[in-house]
Amino acid sequence: MDAGLSSTDSLLLALQQATAGLGGLGGLVHRREPRSGLLRLVAVSGLAPKTGEAWAWLRQDEDTAPARAVRRGAYVWQDEDTAGTGASGMASVPVPGPAGPAGALSVLTAEPGEPGPARQSFLRAVADWASAYLEETSALTAGFPSGEALDSASRPVLRNMGDGLLTVDEDWTITFCNKEAERVIGTGQSPLGSTLWDLPAGRVRGLEAQCRRASAEGTPIAFDLRWPTDQRLYHFRLVPVKGSGLTVSFADVTVQRSRDAGSKVAERTARMGELTVGCAGEKADSDGG
Repeated sequence: MDAGLSSTDSLLLALQQATAGLGGLGGLVHRREPRSGLLRLVAVSGLAPKTGEAWAWLRQDEDTAPARAVRRGAYVWQDEDTAGTGASGMASVPVPGPAGPAGALSVLTAEPGEPGPARQSFLRAVADWASAYLEETSALTAGFPSGEALDSASRPVLRNMGDGLLTVDEDWTITFCNKEAERVIGTGQSPLGSTLWDLPAGRVRGLEAQCRRASAEGTPIAFDLRWPTDQRLYHFRLVPVKGSGLTVSFADVTVQRSRDAGSKVAERTARMGELTVGCAGEKADSDGG
């Protein structure tokens, strides 16, 4: 993982991972401006430009999830689509600073209901790590590479995340790849600098079409894909980044999907049982009449 990433790019990568970890539609990072106390948008991922513009500046006394997270210094869940994106809600956590919250990291969620404790903890962990880069990030520049070297503090965090994570530039060249992504790709050597479509993984049925679709439409895409080498089922999330390519994250959901399928079968079986009992009851009433 020797690809050059600036502090700005590292912050964006953390935001994209937070969005993927919560199965979100997109994410925002706001920085608290010391002089004015206003919250200024410094990173956005997976959202239309107009949405980002609407959240460019926030007052700390506003009833928005980022502002409340900064005021309270704690996790906040807002159960409504305040951004007008079709999200089920917004989860925000403060980004710690030397003298209290330095800003907020927020994810617009797609799944109904509040994120569970594990996801809340994950969001806080990402915000804690992102705090090292927030002060160095210029306003709303996240997503545009500047070529500075990724420092040693960020390497173990991103490389050891449980989900697979890789990024490609606009020419589909791999610019970042963590350990889980390297394991699944399985080339036996670092794929950095390689064109995604030149690797066996890039030729897995359905992957290229979805990647090109996400890039062309400029919107996040999520889907399940059976990986041919280990026959595991992975949930992929593709997040296009204006001016710098695509972020690809994925998680093994084989057990989860099997459990979900089992639950659906059980529900159908139970329903059939109810119908059978109902029919038997009706027949008994008819025979008795």
